[in-house]
Amino acid sequence: YPSCEYELWQNNGNLVNVDTAYITRIQWQSLCTDVALSLPDDGWLVNQQSNNILHCAFTGYDVNNDLFQSLTLQIKKEGEGYVDQITINKDDLIGPFYDVYFDVSNFTDGDYRLRAKAYCGVGGGITYSSEKTGTIDRTSIAPFGIPTPSDGFLREGQEVSVTFDKQIDCDISNYPTDISLEREDTHAPIPFTTSCFGNKLIFNTTPPLIDQTSLDGVLVKAKVAQLKDLSGNVQEYPTEWSFLVNVSPVF
Repeated sequence: YPSCEYELWQNNGNLVNVDTAYITRIQWQSLCTDVALSLPDDGWLVNQQSNNILHCAFTGYDVNNDLFQSLTLQIKKEGEGYVDQITINKDDLIGPFYDVYFDVSNFTDGDYRLRAKAYCGVGGGITYSSEKTGTIDRTSIAPFGIPTPSDGFLREGQEVSVTFDKQIDCDISNYPTDISLEREDTHAPIPFTTSCFGNKLIFNTTPPLIDQTSLDGVLVKAKVAQLKDLSGNVQEYPTEWSFLVNVSPVF
C-alpha cells in the first residue's frame, strides 16, 4: 500500500487502497478411531507375585468406524523402541473394554512404557493411546558384601548388620519376617530390636552385646530371612552369620 495509507492507518483513518488477508487455522483430524488403556495404571509393577502376567485393558475405541481394523498392545524398555506384542482384530471386540493378559516372562527387569495402537489401514492411518510407565522387578534381595562383624569377632564400637543389593521395605512390623539372634551353645534367643536404613538392617541390643558379660567368648548366630524389597519381592535365601563376642582374634 502507498506510504500515505500507512500513516492514515496509524491515525485511525479509513484505508482506501489496501488488501486484507484472512488466515484460518487448519487442524488435521485422524480418520482412525481413538484408543486408550484403562489398565494398567500409570506406575504399574510386575514382581514375583505377578507370575509374569500384566493385566491390560483396551478402551475408547469405536467399532462403528468402517476403517478400523485392529488394536495392538505395544511395549518398550526405556531407551529402546516400541515393539508390537498382542493384536486384537476389530471383530473380536465386544463391549467398551477388552482385557488382555500380557506374559512378560521373556522381558528382563527394568523400566518400561506401554501404549495401545489402533490400525485403520492405508486410508485411516494409525492412532496411539497415551503411555503408561511401569517397572518389571522380579529379583529377590541378596547380601551385598559380608555381614558385620565381617571377620567373625565383635569388638567395641562395631555393629551387627547386613547390607543388601536393593532397598529394603523397612516397614518390617507389617509383614512376616524371620529375623533372629541367639547363642550357638544353648540356642537361647537374645532380645533385640532392628533398625532399617535404605538397604541396611542393624541389630540393636540393650545393653550392647559387647557389654553383656554373660556373652564373653560366646558364639552368637544372626539370621535374616523373608525381608521384602520396595517392589514386594521376598528374600529368596536366608542370610546367616556367626561371630564371637568380646574375643580378640589370634593371628
